Amino acid sequence: MNLEGNELVFVTRERKDLPGARYRAYNFSKYLNSQGIKSQVFSYADTIGALSGDLERFLTFKDKIVLNIKAIKLFAKIINPIFIIQRFNYHSLAPYLYSKVKKIDYIFDLDDWEFREDITYLLGIFPKSKAEFLSRTIAREARVCFAGSRFLEDYLKNVNPETYYLTPGIDLDVFSSLSDKNGEVVKLAWLGTMFRKEDFYNLNLLFEIVSKMDSNFHLKIIGSGIYINEVKSQAEKLKIKNISFTGWVRPESIPELLNEIHIGVYPIAVKNKFMMAKFPVKVLEFMAKGIPVVATNFGEVASIIKNGDDGFLTDDILGFREALYVLIKNKDLRKKIGIKARKKIENEYNLKVQGERLLGILKNV
Repeated sequence: MNLEGNELVFVTRERKDLPGARYRAYNFSKYLNSQGIKSQVFSYADTIGALSGDLERFLTFKDKIVLNIKAIKLFAKIINPIFIIQRFNYHSLAPYLYSKVKKIDYIFDLDDWEFREDITYLLGIFPKSKAEFLSRTIAREARVCFAGSRFLEDYLKNVNPETYYLTPGIDLDVFSSLSDKNGEVVKLAWLGTMFRKEDFYNLNLLFEIVSKMDSNFHLKIIGSGIYINEVKSQAEKLKIKNISFTGWVRPESIPELLNEIHIGVYPIAVKNKFMMAKFPVKVLEFMAKGIPVVATNFGEVASIIKNGDDGFLTDDILGFREALYVLIKNKDLRKKIGIKARKKIENEYNLKVQGERLLGILKNV
C-alpha cells in the first residue's frame, strides 16, 4: 500500500478515554506520526460530539444518520485519506460509503465481537445477525483487515485472506516504571468498564471467589459503567467488606493508581464469542506495572500469560482462589512474576513493537 501523499485516518465512534479508541486509534496514530506517516483520528465522540460510552444508548437512528452526514462532509476536507474503520457499528457507514464512492482503499480493524452469538443463516440465506452480515461485507471489501485476537483473526480470514493479527501496544512512556508496592495489606485490583452484562457476571464470579477467602487483602474495583449499581449490590449481598470502588478513572491516572496494587485479577464467567474475541488490554496494563495477574484460562489471555511464569491461568473457582492465596502469602514470588510480566511487555506488547508491525504490514500489502 502506497502511504506517500496519503493520510491514514482512524475512524472510531468512541472517545479517547475508552480503551478501544485509545489503544487502537489514538496510540497507533501517535506512533505513525512519529515515523513521518501522516495520520489522524476521527472520533465521532471527540470530533463531532457524538454520545459515547454509557450514553451511546441514547442515540436515536436519526442521530446516527445526522452524525454520518457530518462525518462525510468533514471527510471531504481531508486530502487523500485512507480510512481505518475501527470496529463495526453505526460509524462504519460514512467511511465505507465515502471510500466506495471515491474508489479508494480502506482498512477494517476488528477487536471486539459486537454481534449476536448466533450468526447462522435461516435457510442458508437470511442472516440472524444483520450486524455480522454487514461486518463481513466491510471486511470482504477491505484492502486489509486487522484482528485484535486470534479468534477474530480466524473469523476474518474466512472472509478476507489479507487479515493480520495486531494487538494493542502499551505506551512505555506512560507506563514507565514498575509498581512500588508497599503496605501490609495486599491489594487486589479489577480494572475495566461495566457496559455489558458479561462485565457484571465476571465481577460476580470474582466476588464469589474472594467472599470465601480469609487472607489479609483488600479488593479495589477500578472503573464504572451502566452496571455499577448492580455490581455494588452484589458485593453487599455477598457481604464483602474489604472492597472499595474508585468510580470512573481517567486513563492518565491509571499508571499512578496501579502503583499501590499487588495483584491484578481477570476472571471470566461467561465463555462466549464476545469474551473469546476480546483482547484483555487491562492485563497488559497490570503487567506493564510489574503486577502479577491471576486470570481465567479462556480466550486471548491464555496466549499472553505463561502460567506460573509471568502470571497464573486458572480453570475454576478453586484454582483461581488458590493462585490468589499463593501470591498473597509470597511477596518474593509476586516480585519475581511481576518482573517477568514487565519484561514480556517490553519485548512484545508495547507500542513500538506493535506500531512497527502495523507500519510494516501497511507498507507491504
